[in-house]
Amino acid sequence: MSLRWRISIALATLAMGAATLAAIGAYLATADQLRSSFDRSLSARASELGTGPKSDPSDRGGGPELDVAEGCPPAGLIQPASAAQVVGLSGAIDVCIPGGPTLTARTSPPPGTVALSDVTINGRTLRMATTRFHNGGTLQVARDPSDYLEVLDVLRTRFMSLVVVVSLVAGFVGWFMARRLVSPLVRLRDAARLIARTGDLTTPLVIEGSGETRDLAMSLDEMVHSLAASKEQQQRLVSDASHEMRTPLTSLTTNLDLLDRFDELPIGDRPEVVAAVRCDVEELTYLMTELVELATDRSNDEPIQTVDLAEVATEVADRCRRRSGRAISLVVTNPGAVAARPLMIERAISNLVDNAVKYSATPSPIEVRVGPHTVEVLDRGPGIPAELADRIFERFFRMPEARSQPGSGLGLAIVQQVVERHGGTVWARPRDGGGLAIGFELPDNTRV
Repeated sequence: MSLRWRISIALATLAMGAATLAAIGAYLATADQLRSSFDRSLSARASELGTGPKSDPSDRGGGPELDVAEGCPPAGLIQPASAAQVVGLSGAIDVCIPGGPTLTARTSPPPGTVALSDVTINGRTLRMATTRFHNGGTLQVARDPSDYLEVLDVLRTRFMSLVVVVSLVAGFVGWFMARRLVSPLVRLRDAARLIARTGDLTTPLVIEGSGETRDLAMSLDEMVHSLAASKEQQQRLVSDASHEMRTPLTSLTTNLDLLDRFDELPIGDRPEVVAAVRCDVEELTYLMTELVELATDRSNDEPIQTVDLAEVATEVADRCRRRSGRAISLVVTNPGAVAARPLMIERAISNLVDNAVKYSATPSPIEVRVGPHTVEVLDRGPGIPAELADRIFERFFRMPEARSQPGSGLGLAIVQQVVERHGGTVWARPRDGGGLAIGFELPDNTRV
């Protein structure tokens, strides 16, 4: 069932429920009012008939005047009663309406009061009032409540019709309301299906509606733009990777051709060719490793922990010092910790230090400065022009003079990816006196 039908049915059901409750309440209140009015009228008539004739005509008080001292009141005064009788002190019963039914005798209530009860005569339920008669007997007057019961029947029918009409109107209104509410969602659904079918992430999404509907449209639009950007980056990565792999593959093919004529090579040249093949294989292996690291999103594989940047930088510097034999000094100011993924941060710092070792001459010192939320690596290598400082974090970017050296041009791109995923920023700037200062800063209480 569509959302449009669900909204329509829900509104109709709510309207039916509310109308039914209102109708039941109105019906019960009206029935109680009619019954009370009927009982008051019957009680007042019984009291008036029971008082008997007035001794002073001027003191009638609006009550009926009886022409007899004993027996039944005149029949004309009893109407519109359906039955009436007087029970004498001896128990004799005088039926007051000729041909009328005999009522069940009941105990007379205290003087000045009227007792009401229901009696059934010949299958008819009558409302009976019992009171003291002026001669000391008991007067009983019964009246058929069909008049007000018919009113209630008509009222019940009208209320039921009203509930049906209100429900239909609510369903009709709900249909048009649902149509207006759902129309933007339907258009978003059609656009999403078109994108899924064609793979065209440039398909525009119309931002319309209000409230949650508009928020949903904006979120979907942002998601599509993010997917488009990701697709573009993947295509660019594949294109750049194929370009970068062409050089070592060409060199490897050339050296393999030489190895194919291994017997013809001078003995002194053979180790050099084999070493060149190994170098090409290692470069390809390193390039593929970096590509996998850059293209694979493993950020959710590692839990966020409290990371002491000084401790991680110390481990990286010690490891690089042992591996390269270079002098690497560590300067820690205002030590602090951040919430981050330890292995990713370690990889970023390691890439910075390896980059400094690779592109700086052996005697020149390398310094690692660590603050509460920052890490900066300084070297005395060739450095870079200030206008190219932002480009060194691009994938496969390498200075022209560095293209002959081993490397993939992906190390600093990985640093930027790690830092930005933690909500931080990277920088690179030339140092006074030559060299490069490159580092990153993570926000306090980083959350990835």
